[in-house]
Amino acid sequence: YSNVFKQEFFTQGFADSCWPGCSMACAKAVDGFELKSGPYRGQKVVVDGPEYETAAGCANMGCFDPAFCVEFNFYCDTYGLDTISAATGMAFVMECYEAGIIDADYTGGLELPFGAADAVLETLHRCARGEGFGVEFGQGIRWLKEKWIREGRGDPQFIQDIGMEVKGLEYSEYVSKE
Repeated sequence: YSNVFKQEFFTQGFADSCWPGCSMACAKAVDGFELKSGPYRGQKVVVDGPEYETAAGCANMGCFDPAFCVEFNFYCDTYGLDTISAATGMAFVMECYEAGIIDADYTGGLELPFGAADAVLETLHRCARGEGFGVEFGQGIRWLKEKWIREGRGDPQFIQDIGMEVKGLEYSEYVSKE
Protein backbone atom coordinates (compact mmCIF):
# COMPACT_ATOMS: atom_id res chain seq x y z
CA TYR A 1 0.00 0.00 0.00
CA SER A 2 1.21 3.47 -0.71
CA ASN A 3 1.69 5.97 2.10
CA VAL A 4 -1.23 7.98 0.69
CA PHE A 5 -3.50 4.96 1.10
CA LYS A 6 -2.22 4.38 4.64
CA GLN A 7 -2.79 8.01 5.59
CA GLU A 8 -6.25 8.15 4.03
CA PHE A 9 -7.62 4.91 5.46
CA PHE A 10 -5.61 3.15 8.15
CA THR A 11 -5.84 4.53 11.65
CA GLN A 12 -4.53 1.53 13.60
CA GLY A 13 -1.75 -1.01 13.51
CA PHE A 14 1.22 0.46 11.68
CA ALA A 15 3.77 -1.16 13.97
CA ASP A 16 2.67 -4.77 13.35
CA SER A 17 4.58 -6.89 10.87
CA CYS A 18 5.37 -10.58 10.70
CA TRP A 19 8.92 -9.87 9.53
CA PRO A 20 11.08 -6.75 9.27
CA GLY A 21 10.22 -4.81 6.14
CA CYS A 22 6.74 -6.30 5.64
CA SER A 23 4.56 -3.65 4.03
CA MET A 24 1.18 -5.25 4.79
CA ALA A 25 1.09 -4.98 8.60
CA CYS A 26 -1.89 -7.34 8.83
CA ALA A 27 -3.11 -6.24 12.25
CA LYS A 28 -4.64 -2.94 11.21
CA ALA A 29 -8.01 -1.32 10.97
CA VAL A 30 -9.86 1.48 9.24
CA ASP A 31 -11.91 3.68 11.56
CA GLY A 32 -14.86 5.75 10.40
CA PHE A 33 -15.14 4.20 6.93
CA GLU A 34 -18.36 5.25 5.22
CA LEU A 35 -20.03 2.38 3.36
CA LYS A 36 -21.27 3.06 -0.17
CA SER A 37 -23.50 -0.02 -0.67
CA GLY A 38 -25.62 -2.65 0.99
CA PRO A 39 -27.77 -2.62 4.09
CA TYR A 40 -25.35 -0.38 5.99
CA ARG A 41 -24.94 2.20 3.21
CA GLY A 42 -24.05 5.61 4.62
CA GLN A 43 -22.99 4.27 8.00
CA LYS A 44 -19.49 4.84 9.31
CA VAL A 45 -17.92 1.63 10.53
CA VAL A 46 -14.64 0.19 11.79
CA VAL A 47 -13.18 -2.32 9.35
CA ASP A 48 -10.70 -4.91 10.59
CA GLY A 49 -8.03 -5.22 7.90
CA PRO A 50 -7.89 -5.62 4.99
CA GLU A 51 -5.19 -8.25 5.16
CA TYR A 52 -2.93 -9.47 2.36
CA GLU A 53 -5.36 -12.13 1.12
CA THR A 54 -8.17 -9.62 0.73
CA ALA A 55 -6.01 -7.11 -1.12
CA ALA A 56 -4.61 -9.80 -3.43
CA GLY A 57 -8.11 -11.19 -4.03
CA CYS A 58 -9.39 -7.76 -5.01
CA ALA A 59 -6.53 -7.42 -7.48
CA ASN A 60 -7.43 -10.84 -8.93
CA MET A 61 -10.94 -9.47 -9.57
CA GLY A 62 -9.43 -6.46 -11.34
CA CYS A 63 -10.77 -4.16 -8.60
CA PHE A 64 -7.91 -1.89 -7.63
CA ASP A 65 -9.76 0.88 -5.75
CA PRO A 66 -8.60 0.83 -2.10
CA ALA A 67 -12.06 1.94 -0.89
CA PHE A 68 -13.62 -1.05 -2.69
CA CYS A 69 -11.11 -3.35 -0.97
CA VAL A 70 -12.08 -1.99 2.46
CA GLU A 71 -15.82 -2.27 1.72
CA PHE A 72 -15.45 -5.79 0.28
CA ASN A 73 -13.55 -6.76 3.44
CA PHE A 74 -16.26 -5.28 5.69
CA TYR A 75 -19.14 -7.07 3.97
CA CYS A 76 -17.34 -10.41 3.78
CA ASP A 77 -16.68 -10.17 7.53
CA THR A 78 -20.23 -9.00 8.25
CA TYR A 79 -21.82 -11.77 6.18
CA GLY A 80 -19.48 -14.47 7.49
CA LEU A 81 -17.76 -15.02 4.14
CA ASP A 82 -14.10 -15.89 3.85
CA THR A 83 -12.43 -13.18 1.76
CA ILE A 84 -10.22 -15.76 0.03
CA SER A 85 -13.15 -17.90 -1.10
CA ALA A 86 -15.28 -14.89 -2.02
CA ALA A 87 -12.55 -13.16 -4.05
CA THR A 88 -11.26 -16.30 -5.76
CA GLY A 89 -14.83 -17.38 -6.49
CA MET A 90 -15.72 -14.00 -7.92
CA ALA A 91 -12.58 -13.94 -10.09
CA PHE A 92 -13.70 -17.32 -11.49
CA VAL A 93 -17.19 -15.95 -12.15
CA MET A 94 -15.69 -12.89 -13.87
CA GLU A 95 -13.50 -15.01 -16.12
CA CYS A 96 -16.52 -17.16 -17.01
CA TYR A 97 -18.50 -14.00 -17.71
CA GLU A 98 -15.82 -12.65 -20.03
CA ALA A 99 -15.58 -16.05 -21.79
CA GLY A 100 -19.33 -16.09 -22.45
CA ILE A 101 -20.08 -19.04 -20.17
CA ILE A 102 -22.53 -16.86 -18.26
CA ASP A 103 -24.07 -13.48 -19.08
CA ALA A 104 -26.09 -10.71 -17.44
CA ASP A 105 -29.32 -12.64 -18.02
CA TYR A 106 -27.87 -15.54 -16.03
CA THR A 107 -26.65 -13.30 -13.18
CA GLY A 108 -29.95 -11.46 -12.77
CA GLY A 109 -28.82 -8.35 -14.61
CA LEU A 110 -25.36 -8.04 -13.09
CA GLU A 111 -22.56 -7.24 -15.54
CA LEU A 112 -19.54 -9.08 -14.11
CA PRO A 113 -16.40 -8.47 -16.22
CA PHE A 114 -13.12 -7.99 -14.38
CA GLY A 115 -13.16 -4.68 -12.51
CA ALA A 116 -16.93 -4.55 -11.90
CA ALA A 117 -16.63 -3.50 -8.26
CA ASP A 118 -20.27 -2.43 -7.78
CA ALA A 119 -21.55 -5.71 -9.24
CA VAL A 120 -19.18 -7.68 -6.97
CA LEU A 121 -20.64 -5.96 -3.91
CA GLU A 122 -24.19 -6.51 -5.16
CA THR A 123 -23.40 -10.21 -5.64
CA LEU A 124 -22.22 -10.37 -2.01
CA HIS A 125 -25.43 -8.66 -0.84
CA ARG A 126 -27.57 -11.08 -2.87
CA CYS A 127 -25.59 -13.99 -1.48
CA ALA A 128 -26.24 -12.80 2.07
CA ARG A 129 -29.95 -12.27 1.36
CA GLY A 130 -30.23 -15.65 -0.37
CA GLU A 131 -31.41 -14.09 -3.63
CA GLY A 132 -30.91 -15.00 -7.28
CA PHE A 133 -27.40 -15.51 -8.58
CA GLY A 134 -26.05 -14.76 -5.09
CA VAL A 135 -27.33 -18.18 -3.99
CA GLU A 136 -25.36 -19.94 -6.74
CA PHE A 137 -22.26 -17.84 -6.11
CA GLY A 138 -22.41 -18.81 -2.44
CA GLN A 139 -22.12 -22.51 -3.32
CA GLY A 140 -18.48 -22.04 -4.35
CA ILE A 141 -16.32 -22.77 -7.35
CA ARG A 142 -16.57 -26.56 -7.31
CA TRP A 143 -20.38 -26.44 -7.32
CA LEU A 144 -20.44 -23.81 -10.08
CA LYS A 145 -17.98 -25.77 -12.23
CA GLU A 146 -20.02 -28.95 -11.94
CA LYS A 147 -23.29 -27.14 -12.68
CA TRP A 148 -21.99 -25.20 -15.68
CA ILE A 149 -20.29 -28.26 -17.17
CA ARG A 150 -23.46 -30.32 -16.66
CA GLU A 151 -25.49 -27.57 -18.40
CA GLY A 152 -23.04 -27.49 -21.34
CA ARG A 153 -22.21 -23.82 -20.80
CA GLY A 154 -18.68 -24.04 -22.15
CA ASP A 155 -15.66 -26.21 -22.76
CA PRO A 156 -15.45 -28.50 -19.71
CA GLN A 157 -11.64 -28.48 -19.71
CA PHE A 158 -11.52 -24.68 -19.81
CA ILE A 159 -14.01 -24.43 -16.92
CA GLN A 160 -11.97 -26.98 -14.92
CA ASP A 161 -8.70 -25.18 -15.69
CA ILE A 162 -9.86 -21.74 -14.53
CA GLY A 163 -11.83 -22.93 -11.49
CA MET A 164 -9.19 -22.58 -8.80
CA GLU A 165 -10.22 -25.01 -6.05
CA VAL A 166 -8.96 -28.20 -4.42
CA LYS A 167 -11.39 -30.52 -2.63
CA GLY A 168 -13.98 -27.74 -2.82
CA LEU A 169 -11.84 -25.07 -1.16
CA GLU A 170 -10.87 -22.04 -3.24
CA TYR A 171 -7.14 -21.36 -3.69
CA SER A 172 -5.45 -18.85 -1.46
CA GLU A 173 -3.51 -15.93 -2.90
CA TYR A 174 -0.07 -17.31 -2.09
CA VAL A 175 1.92 -20.49 -2.61
CA SER A 176 1.06 -22.46 0.52
CA LYS A 177 3.70 -25.17 -0.03
CA GLU A 178 6.33 -22.70 1.16
